Amino acid sequence: MNRQNTAMLIVDVQTAFREVVLDFDQMVWNIDRLAQAATLFEIPVAATQQYSKGLGTTVDQLAKYSDPQLEKLSFSCREFDTLFEEWKRNGISIIVVTGIELHVCIQQTVMDLLSYGFEIYLPIDAVSGRLELDAKIAIDRMRDAGTIVTTCESAMFEWCDSAVDPCFKQISELAKQTYSKT
Repeated sequence: MNRQNTAMLIVDVQTAFREVVLDFDQMVWNIDRLAQAATLFEIPVAATQQYSKGLGTTVDQLAKYSDPQLEKLSFSCREFDTLFEEWKRNGISIIVVTGIELHVCIQQTVMDLLSYGFEIYLPIDAVSGRLELDAKIAIDRMRDAGTIVTTCESAMFEWCDSAVDPCFKQISELAKQTYSKT
């Protein structure tokens, strides 16, 4: 995975999920750090929304990555095939998938993207769901299908590649941040 062949997808991180998804705020914090790193490296970032009339909009911290055209009713993001085709045309072969819910929208999106020929990286600290067992089984199933499970910090440093990279200091600063529940 490198900055030339990678895009980042943020799936359905919406306000209605804040009270029901495990470790929601920490997940959002991690997604935000990863998206900041992606932006530093000029990696494309897109955020989808599931039925925003009922589930609200993308949370404020990630709203800048949201696009009204990426509104969906199906669980999978497969209906955004024009986005994925554009990414392929631009040399993207790897998609870092983040968001919710692990056993529904994330899993179905990952399976579809794998079938389209993308490699998928799943930063485990940037995804979540309501129930631990569903999340665990979904992660196992996606891994068995070929998804590479990683973390946000690992992905950031993989994009950076070297301490001589001009973005290294900024990536190091992102990595040094600690999550606070306040």
